[in-house]
Amino acid sequence: MHPEPIRQSVRTFDNLPKKPDNKLTVKVHADGSQIAMEFGPFSWRSAPAEPIGDTNKLPAVDDPHSPKEGTP
Repeated sequence: MHPEPIRQSVRTFDNLPKKPDNKLTVKVHADGSQIAMEFGPFSWRSAPAEPIGDTNKLPAVDDPHSPKEGTP
């Protein structure tokens, strides 16, 4: 076995770029009326989605879907 190919492989491995030791962290928080996500050098903001389903609120007086008085 020739030692030179092994030395060359070790040099090649040592010259590879190092990977970061830390893991990327994503932070999410409310910023006023928006949701903010931050990850590394990037940030993204969005308005929250409308609630889906029952909101546990009484219907408005002018709501066309609210039952009218006197209707079964």
